[in-house]
Amino acid sequence: MDAIAAWLDSLGLGKYTELFVENDIDFEILPDLSENHLAELGISLGHRIKLLKAISALQSTASQSDSAFDTQAPDIKDVDTPSALAL
Repeated sequence: MDAIAAWLDSLGLGKYTELFVENDIDFEILPDLSENHLAELGISLGHRIKLLKAISALQSTASQSDSAFDTQAPDIKDVDTPSALAL
């Protein structure tokens, strides 16, 4: 949970660390959180919006990293097998 604490601190929302820990919210759960979930936790409207934007940015960064990795890895169909195996 140290990572969640650091992330919340970086957003200026460190005061919610204990709330996230008590409710077992980690990076695996973050993408599933909705505004209603955050409201149920008692988080103010402004902070809910800030959190949802930050969660969206995390997802965007993660998907860009995944797609960047995918584009760098050669597709096995693109490998010229006969010349690669030629002795």
